[in-house]
Amino acid sequence: MTIMIKVALCLILFITAPFIGVGDAAAQITHVSINEQQFILGGYPKFRLNIVSQDVSLYKMQFVVRQTSGEERLMVKPINNFLLLVIGVEDVVDPRATLVFREYRVNKWRDVKVFSLFEGQHLSEELGLKSSAAYLSVENRSSQAPSSSYKIATMSQVSVSPPSS
Repeated sequence: MTIMIKVALCLILFITAPFIGVGDAAAQITHVSINEQQFILGGYPKFRLNIVSQDVSLYKMQFVVRQTSGEERLMVKPINNFLLLVIGVEDVVDPRATLVFREYRVNKWRDVKVFSLFEGQHLSEELGLKSSAAYLSVENRSSQAPSSSYKIATMSQVSVSPPSS
């Protein structure tokens, strides 16, 4: 009788073991790649991405374009179970911009994969000049931004005269 109980418990353990922790394992993405980059330097980001997972949970993943001016989280629209359309609104002017794929794991967003967007691509001379000018203007605006102490000093220098009766 005790042998039957032990056999039954072993069978239950072996049958249910693969399903223990499936909630965490199924949410992990096994493959992400760029299927098609549908924009050029100076345009708004638009991609078709290949994705492979047992259970694609869009709320547990983020796609971000990272460039000198900052990061933009992109909007995601599923095309089918293995293909996503990812779109942003902020023009990509940094030739060193990257697409970052993040996944929510163990109570934290983690960078899983980073794609260089323009590495190895030859830019036309006109496009290169336009994007370089836009890239430099972004850098100049951030480096030439007036400090708050300058604004305070300017405000304190304003003379206020009492109203005349």
